[in-house]
Amino acid sequence: MPEICKLLEVTEQTYYRWRQTYGGMKPEMAKQLKALEKENARLKKMVAEQALDMEILKEAAKDCTSFYNTNGRLDFSVGISLAF
Repeated sequence: MPEICKLLEVTEQTYYRWRQTYGGMKPEMAKQLKALEKENARLKKMVAEQALDMEILKEAAKDCTSFYNTNGRLDFSVGISLAF
């Protein structure tokens, strides 16, 4: 086994880790597993971005509450200053 690992330029530890992970799989199953892992990573990133967007919107909504009166209607007596 050491000769084969050297030929493939991988350590024996890497070989045994791969064998443990993919040992009983057919090549098609290994490809499908990689594709599913990639899709899972993409979806996790999307969920994280959406969670961040929701937090940003919540913070922005907190700042807007001062524009409403106690009845929940816009209070136009509140002055808005825009700095340019």
